[in-house]
Amino acid sequence: MPLPMTDKAFNPTDDQATRLRALVEESARSGWDRRSTDEPVAPPAVDATHVRPEGRRPRIEQPVTVTRARPTVLAIASGKGGVGKTSTAVNLSVALSHLGRRVTLLDGDIGLSNADMLCGVDAPYALTQALDGVRPLRDVLVEAPGGFRLASGGAGITRARLRAAADRHTIVRRLEGLESDTDLVLIDCGAGIGEQVLSFMASADLRMVVTTPEPTAIADAYALLKVVLKAPQSNRVHSAPMLLVNQASDGAEAALVHRRIAGVCRRFLSAEPHLVGWIPVDPCVRQAVRDRRPFMLGRPRSRASKATKTLAVQIARRAHLPESDRGDAGFVSRLFGLR
Repeated sequence: MPLPMTDKAFNPTDDQATRLRALVEESARSGWDRRSTDEPVAPPAVDATHVRPEGRRPRIEQPVTVTRARPTVLAIASGKGGVGKTSTAVNLSVALSHLGRRVTLLDGDIGLSNADMLCGVDAPYALTQALDGVRPLRDVLVEAPGGFRLASGGAGITRARLRAAADRHTIVRRLEGLESDTDLVLIDCGAGIGEQVLSFMASADLRMVVTTPEPTAIADAYALLKVVLKAPQSNRVHSAPMLLVNQASDGAEAALVHRRIAGVCRRFLSAEPHLVGWIPVDPCVRQAVRDRRPFMLGRPRSRASKATKTLAVQIARRAHLPESDRGDAGFVSRLFGLR
């Protein structure tokens, strides 16, 4: 005679799924966990602060999203002009945006800013107008093709000017919005070793020097690295500068350029840059400049675009630094000497 269906017994003619559902229902009613039908185990301890009224469905806890207090800042510089630094900064901004990062590009090539031209956008206002309080920061930032924000450099941003300002704290407050909703701030520095370039490089979290295989570009890249590595670090922890070889014929040539620069730096500066990547010679780069459209958008499958995507992955990985390694002061405060 078959046993009746109860909380303690199952009809052997029922399938396994039916028996399993019955066990689950019984466990839910009793609040007990059964490892078998005969061995009850003690229910888990209940935190009285989380007891919910009877009949109310339990709340599903949402995953916690950790947000950085401020963005990672990458300064991109070069020893000489004409090595493709601005094109690299623009297309890297596009590639990082495609990785899901919120990116803001500051054109720090003061007086010669042209990132807006490479993007094909009209930047009616410059960053200096936000500093002067003439325009709010939201008016200075323009949406660039590819999903990032761009601030034109304008002219006159120097430490001397900021030291002479009546209230540098006011200036910092005007630019704080730049750090509140951005994951990565890229600075397209000017070429050479001027005061503006060194200020950006000293204040950034990550620093990248762009060069080409040309002997003059290699010599000027070393000159820039020499000044950067010997500059006072203001008690901040810096990672070693990164080196990007642009317009390389292949990976072997890029590695050779890196060995030459790294060898001299190691010998005379006791430090050396990391080779973060290389971008090949590609006719689409020059055409993108003529079209005023980033090659990451116009030619996404080109060799240059693929190399830039690889570079973006490397930068994104390096951007995940512990907050303690990057100091407490924001980039704007560090740049303006308000640490």
